Amino acid sequence: MKKLVLTLAILAGFALQALAYDFESVAPTGQTLCYSIISDSTVYVDMVYYGVEGAVEIPETVSYNGVDYQVVGIGTNAFANQSGMTSVILPNSLLYLAGFRGCSGLTSIVIPNSVIYIDDGTFEYCSALSSVSIGNSVTHIYGGAFYGCTALTSIVLPDAVSFIGDDAFYNCSSLTYVFFGASVETIGTYAFIGCGALETIEVSENNPFYKSIDGVLFDHNENMLHWRQCVYLQHSYCLRYAWRIGNLHRCLCI
Repeated sequence: MKKLVLTLAILAGFALQALAYDFESVAPTGQTLCYSIISDSTVYVDMVYYGVEGAVEIPETVSYNGVDYQVVGIGTNAFANQSGMTSVILPNSLLYLAGFRGCSGLTSIVIPNSVIYIDDGTFEYCSALSSVSIGNSVTHIYGGAFYGCTALTSIVLPDAVSFIGDDAFYNCSSLTYVFFGASVETIGTYAFIGCGALETIEVSENNPFYKSIDGVLFDHNENMLHWRQCVYLQHSYCLRYAWRIGNLHRCLCI
């Protein structure tokens, strides 16, 4: 309950974030990061000063006026369009992740196990992002989180993930493989549209909502390819696998 309350406070803080921030601190990799205070003991990264080149490491804690603060979030536009950034190390204190939209030089990301939410458009248009490791506490991947990540080839959604937002993986044109963990229930509109290379979707055998048969996504009754998945997936995927299972009528988007 305490963690939920803190998370809600973080969400509210991001929604209300202003242009101002509370203090600055130099990151271990030398960049000046600007922080906004959420509570007596927590902060989020509001923005970074000037252009970023190379690697960035975000610390778990920062000190200000004799107080140590835990870094629990990254703001919506914290690192937006920092095309010179090639890698980032995220702290194990993070609960909420956002802020890397348009980082076209970023090639890989490891999302720590502490993170619960990946916000709208977090990695939108990170066109060089080819490797993503999602921590095992993430429950929600919000709309457009990986929109236009055209270099991404595979994604594994851990068992905690229950929600995939609208356009979450829209136009990830190199994506060939997706794994759904045990809890995936909600898949938003057009979550995988534009994924023309998509070949295989696998689903955890413990998922009560979906299952895969020979790499094809079905509802758990096995009697048809789920209509809304056809709408939200690339039509070529549906057509290809309708022929593969020998029954066009089982793919209702055709």
